[in-house]
Amino acid sequence: MNRIEPNDLRCPHCGGELLELPPASNARSGLVERIAAMRAECQLRGIPVTFDGFVTEADAAVLLKKSPKTLANRRGIDQPLVYRKVGRTVECSIESICRWIEPA
Repeated sequence: MNRIEPNDLRCPHCGGELLELPPASNARSGLVERIAAMRAECQLRGIPVTFDGFVTEADAAVLLKKSPKTLANRRGIDQPLVYRKVGRTVECSIESICRWIEPA
């Protein structure tokens, strides 16, 4: 059996050379931390989050301390959150909520 060293950048199956990934940028890692904190906040408040990181527009309004009508108006006019419609339900992305709270 071949032992794989941590610094060996070769595929264990075919022996091909693997590319080294660049380190994550600080801005991106800060966003990832804010998203994790937002997910924890949702869990504390009992707000359901989909597997891909969306909450209902009403729940997004609670997190942002805005009226749901404000978010609906923003969606139609100038600065919408990233959203999708599932039937008649509008869902907003947690990532876009974090970006709205603290623009980069």
